[in-house]
Amino acid sequence: MRSAPPAREDDAGLGVLGAQLLDGAMIDPEAPRATRFRLNGVAVSAVAGRSAGTLDRTLDVARAACASPPIDPLALADAMRAPSVIASAPSEETAGITSVMQDDRGFVVCLDRAASGAMRYAYARRDATGVRFVIVWTDAAVRYDDLAHADTRGDDVPELPLPSGARRRFSFVREDGRDQMVIYDVHDDPEALERWAQGALPSRGWSAPVASGDELGARVLVADRGGRRVHLVLRDDGTLVAIAGAHGAPQSPSP
Repeated sequence: MRSAPPAREDDAGLGVLGAQLLDGAMIDPEAPRATRFRLNGVAVSAVAGRSAGTLDRTLDVARAACASPPIDPLALADAMRAPSVIASAPSEETAGITSVMQDDRGFVVCLDRAASGAMRYAYARRDATGVRFVIVWTDAAVRYDDLAHADTRGDDVPELPLPSGARRRFSFVREDGRDQMVIYDVHDDPEALERWAQGALPSRGWSAPVASGDELGARVLVADRGGRRVHLVLRDDGTLVAIAGAHGAPQSPSP
């Protein structure tokens, strides 16, 4: 397995987004059509599936596609389902490509942060049943500044309290409003955020947050409120990630 490059500040949120898309009922893996979302007000689509290949080869297909635009997302999904040809993956330093790998999961993002273009995000994870993946894409060219614009676009998780001074940076919301992910810039470290969450969430009707593991090195808490579940990713770089979605009977989420 190739070594991972240094993580960028939003990598933990992107890793948890992929896990939530696979596990949090945000996308039906059997659906023949893409599911529609809004990313900081920008229309995006997503599709999920299973790969017959290894984790490395599945993500190599996404890396190779990043290096050879334009990318047809549905054709990319088909290629990731059956990666029979060894893809020629580009260097991690290739402009516009961010790639992060762990032992059993990883993701690839195609988006040049210095220019306009379509965004392609592919996340894959290996488990006892094989390799599953999800792809998210914009339908048209988009500027990274539009996606990264803080506070003026996107929505907060309803009824979720926020630490004092929190500033919304990244919002990913299903078109029907059922599921969403929001990344905030905050002033507190993970220990202080956990203490805040233990007191603030129950005061707004959420269950007491419990630890649910790590994602790309960041501590994750989970809490429920009625039919909603929220995952809080506590970063050590001044970032808080909130991922909310519908759920049935309470269960331990997969990181």
